Amino acid sequence: MAINLSTLNISLDKFNAESSGTYNIGQMKLSSDGKSVYRTNNHKTFTILNRTSIGSEEALAVKFAFCKALSNEGLSKAAVDEVKAKLGIPGDAMGALKAGKVKPLTAAEVREVIDKYAGEINKKRASAANGAKALKTSAEIYRGVDKKEMEDRAAARAEINAKSFAKHEPKTDKAVGGLLDILQFNGEGASVTAATKKLAREIMTKLGNPAAFGGEGKSVEMKSAPVTFALQKNGNITAKFTLAGGNTFSVDTGLDRDGLADKAVKVLNAAIAATPPKVEKPRAEKTADDDIMKAINELESGEIEELDDVETESAPKKEKGVMDKDALLRGLDLVFKAIKNASGQKDLAALRKANMEAVVTALQQALDRARHLDNRNTELINNVREVFSGNANVDSDALLKEISDVLNKKRFDPQAKIEENKKNPVEDDFSENLNINAWLGED
Repeated sequence: MAINLSTLNISLDKFNAESSGTYNIGQMKLSSDGKSVYRTNNHKTFTILNRTSIGSEEALAVKFAFCKALSNEGLSKAAVDEVKAKLGIPGDAMGALKAGKVKPLTAAEVREVIDKYAGEINKKRASAANGAKALKTSAEIYRGVDKKEMEDRAAARAEINAKSFAKHEPKTDKAVGGLLDILQFNGEGASVTAATKKLAREIMTKLGNPAAFGGEGKSVEMKSAPVTFALQKNGNITAKFTLAGGNTFSVDTGLDRDGLADKAVKVLNAAIAATPPKVEKPRAEKTADDDIMKAINELESGEIEELDDVETESAPKKEKGVMDKDALLRGLDLVFKAIKNASGQKDLAALRKANMEAVVTALQQALDRARHLDNRNTELINNVREVFSGNANVDSDALLKEISDVLNKKRFDPQAKIEENKKNPVEDDFSENLNINAWLGED
């Protein structure tokens, strides 16, 4: 279940119970329901099993919960502040996170604090109406254990805890880290990640509007990160994060709407200033080879149509299978022009390296489609080969026009002809033989 890390309410007795072991190795971790804590990474012999990671936000929440439990026991504010300072979380949550990654609360730290304040707490418990059970100090829990043994236990505990911290350095959630980058930004050579810039841009856009919140308690949800900003009574903005594991975590940014928007603007301005100007690469000298290869690529990337999908008045093209005639003509035009601009056989080497047979095949298919099994198609193909080989005696412009006329000629539709004859019958006196080519429009 999701836990609101900012509203934990765990009794001091639960912290005390988890910090009364023989060696007291390990750190405090939240129970799955957020109502208690338990000790983890507490293996003395099989230390390989000490592999639980505790994030900075959970570690901070547990430490605040511990301090809240002390306060609930009647410990003075000065004493609680002293404990916070000892645990590395002076001030508010945002201040603690800004200071760096927050280490998990250790059982040893809990034990040390309870030992120090047990007398004061027990006095208040004894005078309370509910008569709560008195807390035991380490001297009472470990009565009878000699000094040397206690020192050995302390040494083993310190060594194992240190190894656990080294293996599982606390990590800050990405969303929290992104906001911290914005709040801590000073503009002095600091790099800004793309995710942070995106969040800063959204903060500037949404919170830069004076009517962003519309009143106390109103909130603005970000899309670039799992964070929602809410307006407090004092004018400050609270950030509520949904962490990777589903838990929520709220912190006071310490800034009002204008202050947070200004921070975002500074980040974006610095990012823009740090972007190096675009330097265009010097253009390489263009050669005929470049034009030829570009033309060949144009041909090879032509759109495709189906061979047997004939475009007629009654049957427009539908499917795809062969190179589109417009792409083919455009590519041939580029190749022919590139060849005209070529100087000698050296520039024409690109054609010999390229697989021009693929182009010839595409042209053959297009011509066969336009006028099936016509001997004139072979003549056109041979002339194209001559142009590719560098034969200047072939007029490539005239050749391209002839190919274009063939490919762009409307295909005869026999069915349309029959329907036309039905509508406008023509009497035939059979004085002349039928010219089928003329009837098909192919003479």
